[in-house]
Amino acid sequence: MVVVQDVGQDLQGGGLGLLGGVAAGVLQDRRPRFQVVGHVAGELSTDFARDNSEQAAQLFAPDAVLEDLTLRTAVVGRQSIAAYLARALPSLPYGQGAQVRHFVGGAAGGGYEWTNPGTSAPRGVNAIKLNSRRQIVQLTSIWDGSLVTPAWITQHLSLTIES
Repeated sequence: MVVVQDVGQDLQGGGLGLLGGVAAGVLQDRRPRFQVVGHVAGELSTDFARDNSEQAAQLFAPDAVLEDLTLRTAVVGRQSIAAYLARALPSLPYGQGAQVRHFVGGAAGGGYEWTNPGTSAPRGVNAIKLNSRRQIVQLTSIWDGSLVTPAWITQHLSLTIES
């Protein structure tokens, strides 16, 4: 069963947002398996919003992958993810100031829609895959890259380079 938790109003006022329309009318399930992804998504988004890259990195498995589909980049391994987040999180649209609108999923993972009106890409989606220890093994983010300039993309791609 797909589960949606609405934690905010849609910018157009409909209350469904990017994920809600897919699962409209589905019963909400508050059993522990649902709480797993909600808890992880909540912790991750809070750490992102507060620019707490070290704490966010602790939610990832040692061999995890952080993938940003808009930037067409992947960062592999907890240490590399921590270093990347320390450099990039303050300016990523799903980073500092972002808030969760909806989340969906279960014990194996799910995703959440985020909003961040203070950035050039005001909303997007992060998908989370969890292992049996409730660690993130894959985080995939997507947002509207047409809202930023090619120079912005190039600048943020340079943040993936480890020195």
